[in-house]
Amino acid sequence: MTWSDILDAACREAGTPGAALGVIDGGTIEIATTGVRAVADGSAVTARTRFNIGSATKMITAALLVEAAHKGAVDLDVPVAHQSDIMLPAGDLRDGVTPRLLLCHRAGFFGDVFAPDVRGGAPLEVYAARAPSFERTCAPGGLFSYNNAAFALAARLTEIAARTPWLDLVRTALATIGAADVTRGPGVTDDEAVGHAMSLEGLIQISDEPAVAAMAPAGATFRASIIDALTLAQAILDQRAPFSAPTLAQMRHMAPGPTPTFAVAWGLGLQQFDTAGALIGHDGATPGQFSFFRLAPARRQGLVLLCNGGDARWLAHLIARAAAARIDFPVAAAWGESRQTLDARDLARCGRYAAGGYEVRVGRDGDRLSAAFAAPDANGDLVQSFAAPLEPSAHDPTGELYLATMPGSRAPAHQRFVVDANAREFLIFRGRLFPKRSGDSA
Repeated sequence: MTWSDILDAACREAGTPGAALGVIDGGTIEIATTGVRAVADGSAVTARTRFNIGSATKMITAALLVEAAHKGAVDLDVPVAHQSDIMLPAGDLRDGVTPRLLLCHRAGFFGDVFAPDVRGGAPLEVYAARAPSFERTCAPGGLFSYNNAAFALAARLTEIAARTPWLDLVRTALATIGAADVTRGPGVTDDEAVGHAMSLEGLIQISDEPAVAAMAPAGATFRASIIDALTLAQAILDQRAPFSAPTLAQMRHMAPGPTPTFAVAWGLGLQQFDTAGALIGHDGATPGQFSFFRLAPARRQGLVLLCNGGDARWLAHLIARAAAARIDFPVAAAWGESRQTLDARDLARCGRYAAGGYEVRVGRDGDRLSAAFAAPDANGDLVQSFAAPLEPSAHDPTGELYLATMPGSRAPAHQRFVVDANAREFLIFRGRLFPKRSGDSA
């Protein structure tokens, strides 16, 4: 079978309308495409079709700030507020959040702060002025919580240090590796993928929502064809600017991740997907579009997958499994099995966990737990988004890990209950840290 055959079969199994795949194996690069970029018009995905790469943008954002540190313009381990006019909430956030903590998702504040939109000539400057209002969830440097806002602040710090707008810095950096089109945003060609979602009527297209301009460094706006995405991946493997050897060495300083399926470990803008440390990269997700960068630098191998809907995590799993068989590609950490019985410790974890206007209610559902996730609507009112079963991991020595299968996916994902040094209880759900709120049970 060719890679085109593999991708086509995997997309059919995952219900994905269209996808593009790039495979790097030493000096060989192969590209495969399949399906349609939009179900409404049936136009085929090509090697030039541009997909939103989402949070994979964080690799670029981190590299630029780390490069600024190598030039002496920024110190990664001095509080951000001591190096710039970026002011986080008073107390340990203001005095303890360093650039390194911004880039490794341990800044201690809730990071899904998207609205209202910030537009105009200085979106990052205006957005950073909101930082004093960010909600503290734990001490800086403590527990992991995936943080989009932190990357907007990191980009603002980069442009302060360089005295140049961040987007101009990105364009210059990507132009040197031949991937300048990535920064051009949506609507520049008629060959752009459209996000899709499942409804009661079947697969439907998702209307593009206006992106929050200040969230570009976190992954709101950049689009890439598989050709451009492979150029970016190859620059990392070749350690070319902005991913020079010293920069990548800093980015690859890893700390344990919150859960194995979200990432075994996290560096600065990089995820590590296996226990041996051979497999790095980043995932990206925007409404109905997904990107997966999987790189094995020691083997000079890489997989880049872009798609526009369906069960994207299952699709990535199928492609990775094929790559392990065909080119001996490193294998990510296993999902593991669930324990089928609940004990008193499991039941004690029921309750309400909330932060940033979002909440997760954990309660018993028959012989297992269930997590109901709610997000604020346009008026700020909580609306339940989905519910997922929580089943304790069978072989987790900590007793903290649970497996959840999200609606629309066959790929289980770990969630984790943790307790900090002050005996505060938290749930890490979809990578975000939610403190348990007392006096309210699920």
